[in-house]
Amino acid sequence: MKIAVVGYSASGKSTFSKKLSVHHNIPVLHIDTIYFNQGMTINDRHETEARIVKMMHQSNWIIDGTYRYLAQERLEHADHIFLFNMNRWTCFFGLLRRYFKYRKKQRDTWH
Repeated sequence: MKIAVVGYSASGKSTFSKKLSVHHNIPVLHIDTIYFNQGMTINDRHETEARIVKMMHQSNWIIDGTYRYLAQERLEHADHIFLFNMNRWTCFFGLLRRYFKYRKKQRDTWH
């Protein structure tokens, strides 16, 4: 099973993907974990894309994120697509909540 989860920042993509991964016993790739290095610096584009492609070659995967490069390929290969089209204010308050929760530490979805 191949699942793409896309949507606004702080809309709940990573939380949903983690729960779906556990439920179906499918590996999950949170694009934020490979796009950003520790300290929120942006990783090399080629390295990021290589890791996404490597995941897409597996028979089962969940990839969450709205990374625009390779988006069409991910969506074309996905058996299921979940679109988190949340209200912008909901996402904004989610961002604020995330900021204060992880302000001086690393998010739990990060390696």
